[in-house]
Amino acid sequence: MKRLALLLCLAFASAAAAQTEDLPPNPEVGGGFMAVEDDILTNLRTSAEHTTFVKLAEAAGLEATLATDGPFTLFAPDDKAFADLPGETVARLLSPEARAELTRILTCHVVPDALSAEALADQIAAGQGRAVLDTLGGCTLIASGAAEGLTLRSAAGGEAAVQIADIRSTNGLFHVIDKAFLSAAVSPRAGVLGGNPTIGGAVMRPSASIMENLIRSPEHTILVQAIQTAGLVDILQSGSEVTLFAPPDSAFEALPEETRAALLDGSDTEALGAFLRGHMVEGRLTQDDLLSGLQGSDFNDLRTLSGDALAVQRSPSGDGYVFDERGIAHLMTTPDVVQRNGVLHVIEGLLRAR
Repeated sequence: MKRLALLLCLAFASAAAAQTEDLPPNPEVGGGFMAVEDDILTNLRTSAEHTTFVKLAEAAGLEATLATDGPFTLFAPDDKAFADLPGETVARLLSPEARAELTRILTCHVVPDALSAEALADQIAAGQGRAVLDTLGGCTLIASGAAEGLTLRSAAGGEAAVQIADIRSTNGLFHVIDKAFLSAAVSPRAGVLGGNPTIGGAVMRPSASIMENLIRSPEHTILVQAIQTAGLVDILQSGSEVTLFAPPDSAFEALPEETRAALLDGSDTEALGAFLRGHMVEGRLTQDDLLSGLQGSDFNDLRTLSGDALAVQRSPSGDGYVFDERGIAHLMTTPDVVQRNGVLHVIEGLLRAR
């Protein structure tokens, strides 16, 4: 009996070894050997180009998560991606006060499934050019392209290219990307005062107009300036009911400098006006109205004041996402800010036409 058990153990070990040998070896990352027998975080610690990600993961207390069975797919920004972030972003994220924000940012790079480049390409083909990926952090990533040239977009419109794909590990795999998505660093729902969520700590008065409350928000100074430049104040100040999807300053700041300047400098107010009306829908539509009847991958369609098409979808966690004509998803981070002439929903990014 003991001899039979030993032979069976040897047979299983031999089969497992043969299966491993049949797989192609992992590519090197950051000069480090990526072992199929190690978990994702152990392999990342071997990479000389992921020291920042590892440091952030440790600060957020995610070592246990990334070392569990999974399976996970991690889109791992390299050190250069973090170095390209503005100013003291990384230093701020490492502070104890930013731990919740940091945790969401990092988990918004993790999908709870093992998705190779080929598997992603299959999903993209099935989705007519895009695959919608729900992350552990509750954010949405949109994948496009072919297996040899995958591109990811965050809900806020940031874009990253996969530089090295399919680093297999015991609990899934990871893909190296060239950008860190900070779309998770959104306005916290700081509280509810007077029946409304606050925005950036500012009280949103239900008796005020949309424009009046926008002016009170410290996170919408660029949007307010753009509305004034385009001559659209009356739409958001009058008695006609409007639903506004309001991107924060950070969404405008994420645009390339030349693009932002061309949009906001007032040289083409017609284009600016059309862009802003693309964030407005006629009527008073709460989040419940927008997501009414939605299940699974269902969408509700909307038409903006500019004539652009939008679609809304409910995520498995119950959050609302707005898709623009490019198919980019934008989380409603602070929904249902009720005003006397409509309702405002803060969204992560800019809604743009095709």
